[in-house]
Amino acid sequence: MKKRLSLILILCSIAVCVITGCSGSLAADDPDTTLTIKKDGSAVSVIKESFDMPDYDINELKSDIEAAVSDYNKKEADAVKLLKAEAESGVTDVELSFLSLKDYEDFNGEILRTEDAELAAASDLSDLVSTDDMETKLDTAGIDRLSGAVLLTTDVKDRIYLPGKALYISKNAYASEDKRSVRLNEDADGLLYVIYK
Repeated sequence: MKKRLSLILILCSIAVCVITGCSGSLAADDPDTTLTIKKDGSAVSVIKESFDMPDYDINELKSDIEAAVSDYNKKEADAVKLLKAEAESGVTDVELSFLSLKDYEDFNGEILRTEDAELAAASDLSDLVSTDDMETKLDTAGIDRLSGAVLLTTDVKDRIYLPGKALYISKNAYASEDKRSVRLNEDADGLLYVIYK
């Protein structure tokens, strides 16, 4: 059941990329799939993708999602909730909430982790660049300013809204003008690293 849902959502993602041209823009009015990380460590995923499948309707999709959520919640009580599943004008509008980032990871099979950025700085984060100019690398002086900042590590390809502003980001990604959302480049390989505060 979960594999069928994953396959459908992957097909929908490809359709969205074809329709939008994978422009790499983070315009506020782009109706696309997003992930919002909340300050309390929970997350909300909104899936807005093309849904033009004559042999599969929104009720079947909703039923499959409900089954996947129910199956997951047998192990982790009420960790995932289906908030909405509808389709209008050939576009899905599915909204899921996750009690924690770990629940998002386990449910979707994607990496989504946060840790204290100051502690993580002991790792090699020298490839991260400032979101101010996308050139200035994170150096010792920058690390000293990371008190209270969070390091996000993910392979999620959707736009991610942060509970703060992105300070540093990996070169394979970009941030919105207000630095409150980030996204891997369409052709990016590897993980996205973001330090936000």
